[in-house]
Amino acid sequence: MKSAIFAVTSISIAIGSEFALAEEELDPKLSEITLDALEELCEGFDDPLVVLSDECHSKLDQYFLTRSVWEESEMYLYTGQYGDIVRSLVNPRARYLSFDIVDHHDGDYPLWSDIFDDDLKSRYEVVARVFDDDVCRDVSTIGAIDPSLAQRCHAQDLIKYSIYIDACISGFHRDDLISDPGGVSRETAYVRSLRAFHRGHMLKQLGGDIESITRSALHTAWLVEKCLPPLFYPVDSNLKAYKWGSEGGLNTLEFAESMKLAYSAAAGISARSGNIWAIKSYYPRSPLLDPEYWRSMFEIDPVLVHRLLASPVGYGVLTEEEQAWHAVAAYELLKTEGVPINSDIKGYFDSLSINASEDILEKVQAYLERDRTKRTLENRVKLPW
Repeated sequence: MKSAIFAVTSISIAIGSEFALAEEELDPKLSEITLDALEELCEGFDDPLVVLSDECHSKLDQYFLTRSVWEESEMYLYTGQYGDIVRSLVNPRARYLSFDIVDHHDGDYPLWSDIFDDDLKSRYEVVARVFDDDVCRDVSTIGAIDPSLAQRCHAQDLIKYSIYIDACISGFHRDDLISDPGGVSRETAYVRSLRAFHRGHMLKQLGGDIESITRSALHTAWLVEKCLPPLFYPVDSNLKAYKWGSEGGLNTLEFAESMKLAYSAAAGISARSGNIWAIKSYYPRSPLLDPEYWRSMFEIDPVLVHRLLASPVGYGVLTEEEQAWHAVAAYELLKTEGVPINSDIKGYFDSLSINASEDILEKVQAYLERDRTKRTLENRVKLPW
């Protein structure tokens, strides 16, 4: 059942993850059912031949619908000789800047109940109408944030649809990974991941734990059922509904490219129409290519801009030292805003995958210990637009 669904495409996409937020921070009712209870109730969920019970589906709904979408942006899995952190290939944001407590601190983030709601089928039709609107289509890839477009371009519906695309295609692929019966034992990758973790395998070094591995696998089983039948809207490069050829459909590569276009357009239009979820989750083009968007984003969320410029999006735009100072600027602003960052500046650099030289670290430490003034930091932070 599951592999047949994914036969439509072979995009290597995934979601899942270890996460810093405690369950009760998201919703106190989550404590009513535990992962252990879910795993027992949904026994065999990693086996594509097992049909899960209605009670299992009901409890999975209870557990996941009130959770943050971004909590599942990474998945830890033992896929061969090595442990992997599997990230989405549809939304580049998760690959280059992990979602974490910073994205949740203001309390404004999407829940799964926002995505799998009663408007899912009508949302598909709304997206088609927005893609046909020249004004909305023109801001799909470039331009400043303009909240006056939010209603016309149905910004909230578009970000929900883009999350749906990412989640469903990711879920189908993850299902293939998790249920893969590799090796002589024919154990699924999920079972092998648990065994690898208990043997002290590098999954543990990557930050994975039993809870995150189990939650990702259960979340995948849940997603596959929620996404059937998939409501995908393939488009061409002009965001027009794909014209089916005489052979009756798209091949794998065409479908993959079409859905990436649909995702990027929906997320881009929503972000440039001022939707906060979209601004947070959209991974923009280089500031050299879209300076107006970056300027307007900086006015709305300077912390996000500093974090992004410290990530790979800043490669080739900023020097290694300039990227490090953007990380410092984000760190200082987050401390001021009371966001609980439980690390020193070196630990924060590590969380952003910044491998700063000793010389840069010495300059940063000197600033933090002796020269800690707003003017000093402003003089060192370069805004590349």
